[in-house]
Amino acid sequence: MEIKFDHAPDDSDVDATVAVLVKEHQKYFLVGVACLAFLVLALFLSPGDGIWRHFLYVLVGAYLAYLAAILSYKSILVKSIKSVPGHADTNSYVISGEGIHAVCPCCSGHLKWNHFQSFVETDTHFFLMKGNQPKGFPKRIMSPADQDAFRILLKEKLPTK
Repeated sequence: MEIKFDHAPDDSDVDATVAVLVKEHQKYFLVGVACLAFLVLALFLSPGDGIWRHFLYVLVGAYLAYLAAILSYKSILVKSIKSVPGHADTNSYVISGEGIHAVCPCCSGHLKWNHFQSFVETDTHFFLMKGNQPKGFPKRIMSPADQDAFRILLKEKLPTK
């Protein structure tokens, strides 16, 4: 069985990709907030004006910078995705039990299923995950039968994340 389609990514695809990546990084934000709370508590409980207290000030400042970077992550992702040359070009895909064959204006290639680590299904997309690099396939470009066939193939070949 093969599933064939052409796809030109648009802003909704970029938004869906960013949402999956941001969800992956939420745990880092929560850990950062917990560490910051611990550092602030240690700062207020530490006696005097010694070197330890100055060290805590530096750590609190570093964690605030870290949290600011995580909060700006979404806008950085959107800019970086849209800055890739050809990100909105039409690509052709053939998906089979062997893997995914992709043809874009500049190149073509075949990715076997073991290239990917897992998959994520959202309301609007299927994402194949390779580390923190999702490859998204919007459901709107597939018929309901193709979506079902793709879902079965993904469950057979990859673990769900």
